[in-house]
Amino acid sequence: LKNVGNFFIRHTFLDGYQNSDSYNRLGGGVSVGVGINIPLNEKLDLSFGFKNNLDIINMSDFDGATFKTNTTLLLAGLTLSL
Repeated sequence: LKNVGNFFIRHTFLDGYQNSDSYNRLGGGVSVGVGINIPLNEKLDLSFGFKNNLDIINMSDFDGATFKTNTTLLLAGLTLSL
């Protein structure tokens, strides 16, 4: 992973490589999710969730190309109430 990081830093920042010109700078999408919160005691809660994010705006700046992301997340959390 060290070499991958060096490659990214060298080609992105030091060589002035810009790939952002190929994409629209503004995007938008829809996010839908469900979750559950389980109380463990008076001050401690455990939570689990499932979330899906879908782009509705094409990010590609090329004619005829479509680039939309779709991500799915499985979330877990621990909450301490003070």
